[in-house]
Order: sequence, then C-alpha cells, then structure tokens
Amino acid sequence: MILLNFILMFLLSFTFPFLSRYIVKLYPCTLPMLLNTSFKNKKYKNLKTKYKKLKNKLFFYSFNFALISSLINTLIIYLLHTIILSNILVLNIYDNYMIYLTFNVLYLLFLFMFEIDKNGYIIPDFLTFPFVLFSILFLSFLLKIIPDGNLIFNIFSSSILISALGGIYGYAIGVLISSITYKKYPEGFGGGDIKLLSSLGVLFGINNLYKVILISIISFVVLSYAFKQRYLPYASVLFLSFVIFVISNLLILK
Repeated sequence: MILLNFILMFLLSFTFPFLSRYIVKLYPCTLPMLLNTSFKNKKYKNLKTKYKKLKNKLFFYSFNFALISSLINTLIIYLLHTIILSNILVLNIYDNYMIYLTFNVLYLLFLFMFEIDKNGYIIPDFLTFPFVLFSILFLSFLLKIIPDGNLIFNIFSSSILISALGGIYGYAIGVLISSITYKKYPEGFGGGDIKLLSSLGVLFGINNLYKVILISIISFVVLSYAFKQRYLPYASVLFLSFVIFVISNLLILK
C-alpha cells in the first residue's frame, strides 16, 4: 500500500507545475471560468510554445517537486497508518481505504494551492472549498474508527463543533491580519489566504490551528531571511507549516 501510494502521488504531483502555470494564466480562477476559458482562451496556445522552450527546465523541476512531495506524503501516510493500527484491533477495509484516500486528496489539494500561489500569488476557490469538504470527510472516517479523546485528536479536530469553531477562528484571524497589513501591503494577505486559514481551521480545529499559524509565522521569517524576500506566497508557507505540524506530532505519537 505504501509503495503504491508513493507511485500514485509521484505521478499526480508531477503534473502540478504544468497545471499551475496553465491555471494562473486563466484569471479569475473560479471553476466556471476555468472550464469556459480552458476551451476558448488563446493563451493556452502561447503556453504550449513557452513550454517547448522551457521543457527541460520544467521537467527537472517537476521531477524534483514530485519526488519531494511524494516522499513527504508517504511518510505521513506510513505514520498515520501505524498509529491507527496501534489504536484498534480490527480495521474495516472500506474505512481503511477511505481514511487514506481522503487524506491524500487533502494533501494533493494543498499541494496544488502551494504551486498555484507560488506562480501567481492566488488561491482559487475551486480548491479551498473542496479542501473543507474533504477535511470533514477525513475527520468523519477518523472519528468512526478512533474514539474521541484519543491522542490523535491532538493533531486533528475531534468533532464537527470544534471544526466549525476552527473555521470561524481561522477566518477571523485572516481578516484581522489582512486589515492590519492592508495599508502597507494591499495584496500581501488576500481573500484566498483567509479562506485557506479557515479551511485549515476546519481540519485541525480551534484548539490546534493557532499552533499551525505560529509555525507559519516562524517559517515566514526564516524563509524571508534565507531567500532575502519580503513577499512570499502564504500558501507555500502554510503548506510547510502543515507538513511540520503533522509529521512532528505523528512522530511524537508513534
């Protein structure tokens, strides 16, 4: 299962650099607009020409991106799998499949947001809304097999109420940050970042979201200093924080 998961994740994430550059050219990134312009927009032809010129560079970037992202995902799935098995005696095949499937979809959606935000400083609605939906599905399957109060819920939300409060809290924090930074950096923290924070609040709950935000602030400062950049795509920083938070806590539980 782990090997198959790695191969599938590699193949899927390999295409993300190509797709992200394509979607960034199709403003605004709502789902109806994306479907409409995918067939009518002339920019796609220009992109094909650009891709021919940058084919080798994009291939090597995509390969490295896919390798790193699939290794990270496989590590998370392995740790999650071991912890779940250590908490229950018998795991239903359907529940087992659905837990890892929904988490993989969450991971891929976040990875896609990471790539698109890195290329165009936007976070499309057609990714944030499914992220909320699959967060709820993932949590429902997790709660089905592991009782509330288990240590694994020190990572993920333990109930619909905690998720709802986390979503509201994430949105409120996002609006507050945007209000503070708007005058000096009007495009520094936009609506997509606010919705992404709210989405993470649904997944992690009100009791854990502040930890992810704290890690993201530290990551932002470190990366800004390391790359000597004042502006960084926040989805990229949040994805790094997501990975650090989940893996470190799973290692502690293991």
